[in-house]
Amino acid sequence: MNKWIIVAGAAALFVTGAIALNAMLEPEPLVAATALATHEVGPSFYTVAVQPNADPATFADLAGMKCLDADNCMVGIWKQGSEPTAMPFTEAQIKAQAFAYTINRKTGFERMAWDCSVYPNTPRDRCLTK
Repeated sequence: MNKWIIVAGAAALFVTGAIALNAMLEPEPLVAATALATHEVGPSFYTVAVQPNADPATFADLAGMKCLDADNCMVGIWKQGSEPTAMPFTEAQIKAQAFAYTINRKTGFERMAWDCSVYPNTPRDRCLTK
């Protein structure tokens, strides 16, 4: 009888440990990027903070929404807590930038770039230069 109690207890500890390990190893699911903080650091130049598990595929839509009413507009996206709130940016803030969006409606220029060290599946021609 005691053997079965010990075996059952060991099995319960093993299952609990496996569940805890899986929770630690499994990444947090991606969610649509939400502007948690926005700072206008220059005319039509915005820095935006998003949640740490924001889906990079949604960055362009979020940035585009900030630029709806501007002919020339720039948006930088950072993970929450690392975004600059004023110019000039520090070296650490530049390195922490996750995404950049620029549009000039008069010339038709539009560019989007991601930090490829964070988002390695990004095509190389869409990588931020840092």
